[in-house]
Amino acid sequence: LRGDIIELPKGATIIDFAYKIHTDIGNHLYKAYINGKEVELIQELNNKDRILLLQNEDSHPEEEWLEHVVTSQARRQITKYFR
Repeated sequence: LRGDIIELPKGATIIDFAYKIHTDIGNHLYKAYINGKEVELIQELNNKDRILLLQNEDSHPEEEWLEHVVTSQARRQITKYFR
């Protein structure tokens, strides 16, 4: 998805973005960069942000992520992970 434009609702975070791309990316999200600067995974996105996501097989969703996502897709996948 290099260079693709991904549409998300206002208030969407890095976590929402990761799950929009693919469930495995969200489930193993480790670190993120916006416009070349490392940011927290709960960072809200702005129009035209360039995002780089790093994954780690040892990384997994955290329940607190549910407080920071706005898309039903991300919420559903995080909840599913904890079932």
